[in-house]
Amino acid sequence: LVYVISMHLRNTLFYNFLSASANYQDNIAVGEVSNVVNREIPNAVSGVISPLTLVTYLIFLFILVIMLLALSMKITIVAFFVLAVSSLVTRTWINKSKTVGRKVVTVNSDINSFLIERLNSTRLISLSNTKVKESAKFKDLSKRQKDLSISASVLNSKTEAALDPLVVGISLLFLYVSYPFAGMSIEAIGLYMIIFMRMLPLVKGIVQTWQKVKGAFGAIEIVEKRITL
Repeated sequence: LVYVISMHLRNTLFYNFLSASANYQDNIAVGEVSNVVNREIPNAVSGVISPLTLVTYLIFLFILVIMLLALSMKITIVAFFVLAVSSLVTRTWINKSKTVGRKVVTVNSDINSFLIERLNSTRLISLSNTKVKESAKFKDLSKRQKDLSISASVLNSKTEAALDPLVVGISLLFLYVSYPFAGMSIEAIGLYMIIFMRMLPLVKGIVQTWQKVKGAFGAIEIVEKRITL
């Protein structure tokens, strides 16, 4: 599905660009169009389709929550309250993913524009003896791209790393309060833990998928901008 949608978007963008006014074409760098077609469209489509996965996670989560409420309403409410509050820790990193994603789109466009212009002017660069200067510019762009890519990866890793201790903490909390405070039997506690442990990967998947959507905002915006002219 991603490949089919990406193909249609590429075809539409290319046709719209050729049909645009000469003034519009002159004001848009060829490298930016190339970057949108080759890199940002797949990223944008992936970001748009990700909410479908999110809906699937939410459906399964709803079913498991109903089962947990049937076993112990008090414990489930407390566990979800702790889970919701703890998940706010990842909110900053998720929002930063959106900002970094936009910067990645910009630097990708800059690199593509730089490469296309310089590769079409290699003879002029050689005659003007500016190879060192142009290489320095490219190294700077390459470093910016590397730094932003690392930043995006670090943000994703932080979110994933923060959720694992959260899972362990809530599980220990449940074991501590389930028997003395909720009066649950050993069998009910075991069943509750099995269902709860099945639910936590869903919560983790929801948070990570939402971060992926946020990170794709930059690609979605530039694709929409270039297709709609």
